[in-house]
Amino acid sequence: MKSPNWYSLLFIFSLLVLITACKDDEDVTPTPDPEVPVTPMEPAEPTVSIPNFVAYNSGMNPILAEGIEFDYAKESFIISSAAGAGINLVALDGSLSNLVAPTVFAGNGIFGLQTDRINDRLLAVSANLQNPAIANLFIFNLTDGSMLHNVDLSTLSPGLNFVNDVAVDLEGNAYVSNSDQGIIFKVDMEGNASIFFNDASFAPADPSMETGFNGIEYHRDGYLIISHYATNKIYKLDIANPTAMTEVNIPEGFIRGGDGIYLHDTELIVVNNAGIPFVSKFESSDSWSSAMVIGDTYPTGDIFPTAVIRVNDAFMVNNSYFNYPAYNNLPTNYLISKANFDSSKRYAGSATEIPRVNTPIVPFGYGDSYPAPFYTDCTSPIAEGIPDLQGEWKEQTVTIDGTEFQASGEYSERIEQCGNRILVASTGLLHEFFMTDNTMFNGANDVNSMGQPVHATGRFEGNSLVLTGVFPPQAEIMLPDVTRELIQDDSGVEVLKFFNPLLGATKYLVKA
Repeated sequence: MKSPNWYSLLFIFSLLVLITACKDDEDVTPTPDPEVPVTPMEPAEPTVSIPNFVAYNSGMNPILAEGIEFDYAKESFIISSAAGAGINLVALDGSLSNLVAPTVFAGNGIFGLQTDRINDRLLAVSANLQNPAIANLFIFNLTDGSMLHNVDLSTLSPGLNFVNDVAVDLEGNAYVSNSDQGIIFKVDMEGNASIFFNDASFAPADPSMETGFNGIEYHRDGYLIISHYATNKIYKLDIANPTAMTEVNIPEGFIRGGDGIYLHDTELIVVNNAGIPFVSKFESSDSWSSAMVIGDTYPTGDIFPTAVIRVNDAFMVNNSYFNYPAYNNLPTNYLISKANFDSSKRYAGSATEIPRVNTPIVPFGYGDSYPAPFYTDCTSPIAEGIPDLQGEWKEQTVTIDGTEFQASGEYSERIEQCGNRILVASTGLLHEFFMTDNTMFNGANDVNSMGQPVHATGRFEGNSLVLTGVFPPQAEIMLPDVTRELIQDDSGVEVLKFFNPLLGATKYLVKA
C-alpha cells in the first residue's frame, strides 16, 4: 500500500562560537563567528506516559488510518485517512477529534504525514487510488490546523502518480515519494515544487498492482532513507548529490513490503505488510551503507500496519485495517500498538493494559515448544459468565457416557484467560481473542501453521468457546464453527472437547 512517517524537531538552537580575547588587559565582548552555520538541533522531548496500545472508534464512517505522527503539545497522535476522513487527533485515552476537515481534501485520501516542529508545520500528502491526477502536498500550521500551502505535484510528472510519504530536512524542504514512478519531489518552504530525483528503473513494472517508493525519512547528516515496497529494499539518497541512490545492505527476509519507516540516527524501524505483516528494527554503524537486525521482529497481527512513530522510547505502530473491506467489514475500530522487539518480554496489568499477542512471523512461529505464559501477571479476573478453560491440555483416551474415545495422537495446547480475553497456544502458534464479543476486530487476526492469514471471531456459548472463521466474501467459503467445550468424563474429570470440522475430527483433552 502507501504509507507515512515523521521527524520530530521543536525549535532552533543557534550554535555560537564564543571568542574570548585579551588586549591590554581589557575584556572583549564575545561575538559569534560568522563562518559557523546556524544548525537546528533536536530538543529534548517532553516525557509522555504512553500506554501499551491505544484503541479508538471512528463512529459511523471508516477512517482506514494510514499515516501517524505525534503532537507532544496536544499529547495526541495525528492520524491521516486513506478513506477521505481528513486528519484527526487520537488522544492517549482513545478519544477522537478532528484537526483538518475532510472537505479540505475534496474527498481524496491522505497518506504520509510529517511534523516539522522547528517551523510549527504539519505536512500531508494527498492521493486517490482511482485518480492518478491527484498528487498534492498540503502544509498546515501544526498548532491550529490552518492551511499554509497546497502544492499540486501532478503537473511535474504527467501520467500515473501516487504520492505516498513525506520527509523534511533541517531547512524545511520537503521530499515526497511517488510510488507509481521513480520520482522524489522537493518542495521548499515557500511551496515551490521540483523533481529532485527521477529514475524510471525504480518505477514498479505494473503500478496498478505494485508499489515502488514508499516510506521516506531524512537523516540530519544530509541524506534520505527510502523504502521500496515491490523490491523489499531500503535505499539511501545523498541530498547533495541526488543522483547517488544506493542500496542499504540488509539481511534478506526481514523486509517484506516495506511501507512506513522511522529513522533516528543509527536506528531504523520498518513496517512490513506484504503477506503477513510484521515490524523490523535495524541498526547501522556505517552511515547506512549496511544495517543489521536488532532484536525480534514484532508481529502486529493481520490488521495491515502502515506506519510507525517514536514517542520517547516507545515505537507506536498504526494499524490501518486496509484488508478488512475484503472481508465485507468496514472498520470503525482501530488500534495503535506499541512494538515489542523482545519476544521474551511480558506485561503486567489489566485486560485493557496488556498488549495483544500474535504469532511471530520472522522466524515463523515458536517451533515445538510453547513460549512462557503471557497472562501470568494479569490483574483482571475471568469475566463473569465465562468458563475457566485455563491450563495445559493434552489429548488422552477418555470414557464419556460409557463410550471410550481413543486418543488419535499427541495433540496439546495451552489456554490462558484474562478478563474477557482468551489465548490459545498450540503447535507453535498463538491465537488470541482480544475480546470474546463475536466481532472481527476483537477476534483472532493471525496466521495458521502454513503462515497464511487467519481471521476468526470468538464468543462463549455456555461452556463452549465458539470460533467462527471469516473469509473474503468473494471466496464464497462458509467455514463451520470450531468449538472447545468444557465437559466431564465418567469419573468426573474435566475434559476439553475440541471439535474442528475442517479436520473432520474431535479430540478430547485433559489437563496435563
